[in-house]
Amino acid sequence: MVRSSSTLESLVTRVAALLMPADVATHREVFDRVLELLADHFEVDACYLRYNDHDLAATVLVAEWPPQAHSPGPDSSAVLQFRDAGPIMADSENSKDPRVLAAPGQSIAAVPLLWGDITTGTLGLVGERDRAWTEDEMESLRLIAALFAQVQARVRAEGELRYAAYHDSLTGLASRRALLEYLDERLRPGNPGPVAVLFLDLDRLKALNDFLGHRAADTYLCRIGERLMQVNRPVDVVARLGGDEFVVVLAGPATPADAWERAAQIQRVVGESVSLDGQLVGRGVSLGIALGEPGEISSVALLGRADQAMMAVKVQGGNSVGFFTEDMNHEGERRTRIELDLRASIDDDHLILEYQPEAPANRSSRGRPAPAPRRGWRRHLSSLSEVSPTWRA
Repeated sequence: MVRSSSTLESLVTRVAALLMPADVATHREVFDRVLELLADHFEVDACYLRYNDHDLAATVLVAEWPPQAHSPGPDSSAVLQFRDAGPIMADSENSKDPRVLAAPGQSIAAVPLLWGDITTGTLGLVGERDRAWTEDEMESLRLIAALFAQVQARVRAEGELRYAAYHDSLTGLASRRALLEYLDERLRPGNPGPVAVLFLDLDRLKALNDFLGHRAADTYLCRIGERLMQVNRPVDVVARLGGDEFVVVLAGPATPADAWERAAQIQRVVGESVSLDGQLVGRGVSLGIALGEPGEISSVALLGRADQAMMAVKVQGGNSVGFFTEDMNHEGERRTRIELDLRASIDDDHLILEYQPEAPANRSSRGRPAPAPRRGWRRHLSSLSEVSPTWRA
């Protein structure tokens, strides 16, 4: 059946309308719809869209119509190494021009997806052996392949941005954003609990950084990240908040005993020495544990409790494990209130320094011993009432 130019132009317009809004979340579904549309329009048996992974030297199936089941494994047709593929697939690695290829009992219109000088994939339509393809049809397929290439580039860029947002750039672990979104979901009312959060801080990492340099310290952090992934389960979330701080969220409901056991494993594994530039170095780790029930605490609050528990361990010398207690919460609130009041008092000139000039203790301008200098703070803040207003030297 010969299709008019206006009909083919209308097809390209419909395909563009479907593809242009596609993004990381929707592109697979959109691709299926477009391939179904192409199969119906050109009356072919099947359509496929494959992307070229030049790093793997392979062609990867992205979408096909009608859908078929593909078994996972090295023999799956979903991923084909160019060197092991048949001549049709092998030819798609660097092909730049649309072509019609003959296969047993089939005629395949193969159109490359191009991005600059790189062949990024292939759009294929499989028809009967005697299917003839007109010049106008091949040109319309070339335009549609160009649309696919644009969407491919946009989806890849969006995917890279999304990966950067949800992964730590140094270690590849989950980022703070990914951690908080995960905790938000786990702590929704009705979800099973308790949710256990382990907050880790490496002890004295700055000394290692000063002694061996930033690059060695970064390598050490990457090794620690690898160890945390190994000691925890794939279903657990392991995140790096930045610097030497890491967080582990246990998957599923967890008891205090579960959290303590995991923390002890982490402390042992993280504390093992690491070889850096021929030197064995090791650091202890301070761990704080906090448990929260879904619907009763926010992500930020639960993370803050685990942080407080870790800081309490630090105060006691570090390289240990501690649980959050309500006393820590009260102490944290008191310190925060004092800090805020002090800042406001300085801005409002509520704090006044009183002093006397120093003078020799054995004489004065009148020949008498000078009174001791007096230093102190004159305050008007009830929240600081436990702080002595005057210190005498």
